[in-house]
Amino acid sequence: MTCILFAFALGGTVNVSAQKADPESIYTKEGYKLVWADEFNNNGKPDATSWTHEQGFVRNEEAQWYQQDNAWCENGLLVIEGRKETRPNPGFKKESGDWRSNRENAEYTSSSIKTAE
Repeated sequence: MTCILFAFALGGTVNVSAQKADPESIYTKEGYKLVWADEFNNNGKPDATSWTHEQGFVRNEEAQWYQQDNAWCENGLLVIEGRKETRPNPGFKKESGDWRSNRENAEYTSSSIKTAE
């Protein structure tokens, strides 16, 4: 089984979807143009030439700590695993008013990866 991530552009918008079939045959007849794709065919970490990892507490006062260890490719799939685990916050400041640094520990970990064209 192969999981493929596709990005298509039409009129300045980008749509992302997971498909099993060939994207060229599905979307070109609808007026879309393939601008980028990753099939996650390697086993191990996502391709560092296409993907970057976010690290730490990133946005929206979320409880999870983002780390690279929670994302990998396996059998044609991108796996992002959420875990309930305690991890010390290296940016902890006891009296801080900032949500990123006022937590001594993270109680959950996950991964967030991104790419840009």
